[in-house]
Amino acid sequence: MVARLCAVAFIAFASLLVAGHGIAVAADDSYGQSGDSYSTPDAAEHPAAPDDGSTPPPEDDALVFGVGVIGLPLGFVPHVFFPDKAAELIGWAPSPFQLEVGFHDGAWGILGFLCIWIGGLFWLATGLGWSFFMLGATYGHIRETVIRGDYAPYNFFTIFSDGFIGIWILVLLYLYWRQGGFRK
Repeated sequence: MVARLCAVAFIAFASLLVAGHGIAVAADDSYGQSGDSYSTPDAAEHPAAPDDGSTPPPEDDALVFGVGVIGLPLGFVPHVFFPDKAAELIGWAPSPFQLEVGFHDGAWGILGFLCIWIGGLFWLATGLGWSFFMLGATYGHIRETVIRGDYAPYNFFTIFSDGFIGIWILVLLYLYWRQGGFRK
């Protein structure tokens, strides 16, 4: 639980640090010139993620940490390699379904880390999909807390971390879109 809460705090802090600079870079005319690996046919008019050493928009960091780190080491590893302990921390009985949950989290984690090298609409798809899952998980944790009184640490406290990550990624994607990102 402490590791997950620290990861959420780090994501929030890192995103806040780069948000202002990343959005300013996204509005810069020199950002996303043709020739970079993220450019679209009209990249000069509609910026994408940089490949020239300049700072990428905050969505890049938020997706790497908020999807990649949460999905792979904090979702995949515990559910696949330590299912009994993970189930106990969530307030579940051990179940073979945890293996599926673990591979689901791991698949999203891989997509989050791929956001380092792939930008544009890949960011949008990754962010929207992960946010949908995180907000759905938040709903499930709230439901389990209210209906079953499940106050196990990884059930109750993940209401806040999962909900925050889902909303934060959506906010960053929206801000990036408002600055001209994701357009062809």
